[in-house]
Amino acid sequence: MRRTIKEYSQVEAQIRDLKALQSGEVIIATMNGLAGGIVPKAAANFCARHPRLKISIRVMFIHDIVQAVVDGEADLGLAFNLPPSPQLETLWKMDTRLGAVVSPEHPLVGLESLPLAHCEPYPLIFADRSMLIHGIVADAFANAGLTVEPAFLTNSIEAMKCLAAAGDGIAFLSKFDIAEEQRNGVLTYLQIRDRTFGKNVLSLVQREKRSHGLATSMFAEEIIRALRATMD
Repeated sequence: MRRTIKEYSQVEAQIRDLKALQSGEVIIATMNGLAGGIVPKAAANFCARHPRLKISIRVMFIHDIVQAVVDGEADLGLAFNLPPSPQLETLWKMDTRLGAVVSPEHPLVGLESLPLAHCEPYPLIFADRSMLIHGIVADAFANAGLTVEPAFLTNSIEAMKCLAAAGDGIAFLSKFDIAEEQRNGVLTYLQIRDRTFGKNVLSLVQREKRSHGLATSMFAEEIIRALRATMD
């Protein structure tokens, strides 16, 4: 009898999951750079196969992303350097070191790996102090004994990418930030020599100990595939 009830419950759950793929919404909270490239690309691929599902992409600051997932306001969170939380389950993570992001016509393109000092003569594009990567980049220059003044400061990843694409400026971002631009030949990622930059960990998370629907799990798998493809 217990086995029959268990099997019935499993069938019920499968039916609910199948119905969920006919309609419903998956909400992902993320950062502006990721929301401008890899996340919508994954969402478009997913919805092409499941047209009745809706994907909502919400751009937030890091602590707001954590809170949204913990509170159940978002099903998934994707961001760099998320603070640890016992209420979050990590589905995927990787240390995605920052590199020099430049236009394909930049004089430094062609070097396999780039000493940080080679960036000094060019207009530097820094994230401002409201963003965690400002500290990562500023510390790297300081530790290398280089005193620099950025030509541009911004809290917008999109602005950083546009500035780099428009001239000889150098921004410092990860491959994931520029996945679409690199694929389209708009920007180029150059590795900085000797792992100069500190860790920049990208994580995909969901709320721990919560029942997650099939649509959320499948979209998480879609995101992970897109992330892995970016590293190939």
